[in-house]
Amino acid sequence: MREKPIKVDAETDRTVSELAFFLRTTKKAVVRTAVAEYAEKRTAYLGDRPPSESDRTLLALPPLERLGLRRTELIREFARRRATAIRLLDESVNDRHDVAVILLAQTDPADGSAAHLPLQQIASALLATPVEVISTTMLELFDPPAHRRALELSRPL
Repeated sequence: MREKPIKVDAETDRTVSELAFFLRTTKKAVVRTAVAEYAEKRTAYLGDRPPSESDRTLLALPPLERLGLRRTELIREFARRRATAIRLLDESVNDRHDVAVILLAQTDPADGSAAHLPLQQIASALLATPVEVISTTMLELFDPPAHRRALELSRPL
């Protein structure tokens, strides 16, 4: 996905720049976080009524559409934790009702069998929905047939 600049007034730019400096992050990260928090608060404000067309926010979208919009950010966050080759398990084989999205990721064997847990938390926070992350590294090591089946039933992110 190609990044595009946004236009803000000088005061807003200065505020974002100062926040980025004090939080030791990038201006893009500050804006991304602010927009996500705004969307979350806006959705919470809607209460129990269904959102109208004008109320649609990122959080009102289905989980797979959110994944499409936040794909680059998810890949970047996984890469920071040495997770690569991210795949999406076909939703037709997802028989779990408590998880909206199942991702497969190759993890670093040095991170051990719990490598998927922080990735799961990251994905769930980014998509604002329950996400399961399965380590293809662990599957390949401990259950090769399940590893082959998971790869057959998934597609690259």
